[in-house]
Amino acid sequence: MDTLQAIYVGNRLFCDALEQAEPVLRRLCAKLVERLGRGGRIFCLSPAGFDAASCGFPAAKFIPVEVSASDTSFDQAWAAMQQDGVSTTDIVLALDDEALQGPMAAGLRAAGRRGLLTALITCRGASPLSSAASQQLCLAFEPVRDNLSFCTRLAQRAALGALLCMVMEASGTAGSRPKAESDCSNAADKAAATLMRDCPSLSREQALELIQKYGTVKRAKQAL
Repeated sequence: MDTLQAIYVGNRLFCDALEQAEPVLRRLCAKLVERLGRGGRIFCLSPAGFDAASCGFPAAKFIPVEVSASDTSFDQAWAAMQQDGVSTTDIVLALDDEALQGPMAAGLRAAGRRGLLTALITCRGASPLSSAASQQLCLAFEPVRDNLSFCTRLAQRAALGALLCMVMEASGTAGSRPKAESDCSNAADKAAATLMRDCPSLSREQALELIQKYGTVKRAKQAL
C-alpha cells in the first residue's frame, strides 16, 4: 500500500479512534484548562512537525521541547525548560516516540516529582511511557503496518491539535480567558527578566517584545 492510501485509510481509523476516546479527551482538556487558567503553559516533548499556532493556540502558552536520544537523563532538556521558567502550574505533555522513550520517560517522571501535570498522547496501548505520565490519551488505533510509525505520528499530532482546539473553546466559554491572559503576562515578565539577565543590553520593553513574539527565552535569544 502506498503512502496516500495509507493516509486515507489511517484518517478513517483515526476519526473512529478519536471519537471513542472523546470522554478521556474531555477529562484531559478540563485538567489543562484548569492549569492554564492559573498561568500554566504546555511544555510539549517531541512535537516535531506540529505548529500550535496553526490552530490558533497562543505561542507563549505552548513551548516545544527538543528531546535528544543521547540525553537519557533528560538533564539537558530540563535545563532548557528551566531557562523558560518552568513551574508547578505548567504541563508536560509528550507525544509518544519509540526512539525517544528513554529520555521522555525520564522527563515525565522528573516533571511529576516536581508537581507538574504530566500527560501522554499515544497510539500504543502498552506504551512503556504510560507509567511515567499521570494522564494518558490512548487512541485505539492500528494503522496500516507498512506505514506504522508515519501514521501514528500523524495521528498523535492530529489528536494534539484537537485537544488544543478543545482547550481554547473551553477557556472561552468558561470565562477564564481574562485570568489566563493576566497570568500569561506574569509568565512573560519572568521570561523577560531571564532574557535581560542573559542579554544585559536589552531593555525591559525590548525583552518583553521578544518574549511575546517568540514565546520562549531560547527562541528569543536565537533571534538576536
